[in-house]
Amino acid sequence: MIVMNRCDLKIELMSDMCVSDGGVYNSSLDTDVVYDSYGFPYIPAKRIKGCLREIALELKQMGLDVDPEILFGSEGNSSGKVRVSDALLKDVECYRDDINKSSNMRVFHPQNVLNYYTYIRTQTSIDYDYGVAEDASLRNMRVVKKGNTFLAKIEIDDESVSDAFRMCCTVLRHMGLSRTRGLGEIRCSVVAPETTSDKTENDFALVEGANRLYYTIDLKEPVIIKSINGGEERSLDYIDGSKVLGVVAEKLKRNGEDVTAFIESGKLFFSNAYIEDAGERMVEVPASLYSVKDNDKVIIDGAIKDKNENDDRQINQIKHCYVSYEDGKIKAKKSVKMEDRYHHRRPDDKSIGRALKSDDNSDFYSMSSICAGQRFRGFIHGTPEQIKKISELIAGESTALIGYSRMSEYGQVEIKCVESEKRVEEKKAEPVDSLNILLESPAIIYNDNAMYSLDQNVLIREILTCLGINCDKSCEEKSFINYGQVGGFNVTWGYRKPIVGVFEKGSFIHIDFEEPQYISIPENFVIGERTLEGFGEVIIVPQNNEKEYELKKSRSKEAVKVVDASGEGFAKSIADMLFEKYVPFYAVKLLDEFDEEVKEKDKEKYRPTVSNMILMCSESSSLQDVKISVKERYDKASEEKKEKERRADKIIKLVEKYCCMQNDAEKQNSDISNSFKDNINTNIVNKSNEDAKDKTQKNMIEEFEKSYSISNYSNPDSQMLLLKEFLKCLKYSIRERKAGDKNEQ
Repeated sequence: MIVMNRCDLKIELMSDMCVSDGGVYNSSLDTDVVYDSYGFPYIPAKRIKGCLREIALELKQMGLDVDPEILFGSEGNSSGKVRVSDALLKDVECYRDDINKSSNMRVFHPQNVLNYYTYIRTQTSIDYDYGVAEDASLRNMRVVKKGNTFLAKIEIDDESVSDAFRMCCTVLRHMGLSRTRGLGEIRCSVVAPETTSDKTENDFALVEGANRLYYTIDLKEPVIIKSINGGEERSLDYIDGSKVLGVVAEKLKRNGEDVTAFIESGKLFFSNAYIEDAGERMVEVPASLYSVKDNDKVIIDGAIKDKNENDDRQINQIKHCYVSYEDGKIKAKKSVKMEDRYHHRRPDDKSIGRALKSDDNSDFYSMSSICAGQRFRGFIHGTPEQIKKISELIAGESTALIGYSRMSEYGQVEIKCVESEKRVEEKKAEPVDSLNILLESPAIIYNDNAMYSLDQNVLIREILTCLGINCDKSCEEKSFINYGQVGGFNVTWGYRKPIVGVFEKGSFIHIDFEEPQYISIPENFVIGERTLEGFGEVIIVPQNNEKEYELKKSRSKEAVKVVDASGEGFAKSIADMLFEKYVPFYAVKLLDEFDEEVKEKDKEKYRPTVSNMILMCSESSSLQDVKISVKERYDKASEEKKEKERRADKIIKLVEKYCCMQNDAEKQNSDISNSFKDNINTNIVNKSNEDAKDKTQKNMIEEFEKSYSISNYSNPDSQMLLLKEFLKCLKYSIRERKAGDKNEQ
């Protein structure tokens, strides 16, 4: 029995299909399909949801008990009962694991993967007055091959709407572009989800009395964190603390607990979750750091007094990115991967299958989001009782939805507790001569008149007060301040939060004291307002005494591993496709060797033999069968038959000789895995069509010989494929030679 609150929508392609996102990434294509970073095509959730909504509208107009707004929501803040995820190819997760394990993006180059599932269709428009193609009407469209199956995960909050949803899925028959021109025919069905557990192994154990809990957020889908400047078109590149607070609050509500009472039972702090690197939470790059133009590896710290006033190099402030420290210096620098996805609203007249600029309710638009597959890290600070409760809530159900547009395509993440610690509340005060203060999150500061302030003096006074330093003490400060704006939306009240100016994360202040100051850094150093949501986090950056230093090189990449394509799996399918693609180059190489051994005047005599052998290949399943057919046909007493037999044997031996040379060479090659016994090994390097166009055929073959290694030519299918391609080359070579002789005459 299918549990309707969690099921799969199975989409089978009955014809070729083109689901496009409106972007064009190749100059040779006019319309491309949607595919991920691995090259696997997929169907965006918003596309599926839009098609199902149209069906629901039609069923409602027919008088059936189907309400599109209850199922799929309405404009504004009203969400529906059905959540739809992207439709992925069946078993795609296993294929991604194979790619990740191999650490080899040569065989599994995204274009190789994409070409395996798709092909390009060419079409044109006809001028009906003259019956010929119209000028400049040729266009190319990539389509996903029919026969592929996609699965989309469905979650339904209310069982009462399951029958209506099933009805919409049954009626849905077309999707994508050119639905009335033979493309996009599908068959939809609701099936039980695959029996895979969502729970992952986690060795986390909470430290007794811990008051700080560290967590990671793995993005299973793209996530949109709305920003004030840009709305849907521009997302933040981090997950703010209010989103994690919302996840915890929702879990508490499900358990029937009072959220307000839980929060007020101690001073909770939900930090922002920033990108993780090597298990470390990175921070915003300080505004005091600069890099030399055309050499971003050289870091110049503007907080240190200039020692070389005659330096005439051009420097630029390091733009927004995240960094980690070691001995006061940057040891790593990283940026968050962002993407834009394109969507469109169809006009009110549903008979029109495209967006219209003249219709206010029909438009193309893009949505910026944080790319899936990335990991973010943050922490929660509170009382031991609060931390224990939150860790239990997260461990009970790690999957969560955060951000904007969570009911389709965006927002699914996995939250896991990874570490906890018991921080000492009172630390011994230590004398310091200077401080490097970095805002790790935006800070909202009030002045003495209880007004929002962007005065850096107010910020410095707030920080010194939290550190227990008398603000009247003499000190010298050097500030590098970034400014921004924050807002938000209160779901409980249904109102927007006020938009206020803030000191943006990355703001850096260096303070030198005239006499040492005894300070004790708080266990949770936060300042300003809305600290519950992650605002006002402050860290003390270690002192760096060098004005200029060079960023260390990143870790060297792992050695390329060999892909095991010995089984009947995804790797073998890609290898077979590449083998068939590049065998013609080897056939041309055989033709060059044939031209060296056979005189020009004797080549015409091979014409009937080549034609006969092409027929033999169509009737044979192996090279051995072709040899038998040659023997039966030409083993006659006449000298003419014997001569044809010698010519056929020469062609066959040339193919066999080349296969033996390849096999012998590969037996001596220690770099080739013994498990790789099929058509092609992992030394294949993807060559784009653009590169191929710029090279002559001879140069392409030479480069192919250096970069490619064909395995197991003793395979009967491989031998036959090479023989067929070689005969084809011979046929056209002889034909071109004869045509050239006629032209000379």
